[in-house]
Amino acid sequence: MARTLGLPAATDAEAVEALATAIERLRDEVGIEPSFAAVGVDERAFLAALPQQALNAYEDQSAPANPRMPMLGDMQDLMRAAYYGSTAAA
Repeated sequence: MARTLGLPAATDAEAVEALATAIERLRDEVGIEPSFAAVGVDERAFLAALPQQALNAYEDQSAPANPRMPMLGDMQDLMRAAYYGSTAAA
């Protein structure tokens, strides 16, 4: 069984899942809210700003350094997941 950062994993997919679970556990232990909605960010304001914020992220000079170049729709999906606390888009 492979170990990544001390987390047991037999495959890359298991390693990713183990790391995500460990990060979520740490977030909970230190009291960080799991989403923008949970900290009180206004949903209407967030959704109204979403297209421009996704464009800003897409045009950021660091975006091309990602292993897979995210498209505008990908950026919006990730941002919605961050707002609602969902992992479905990730």
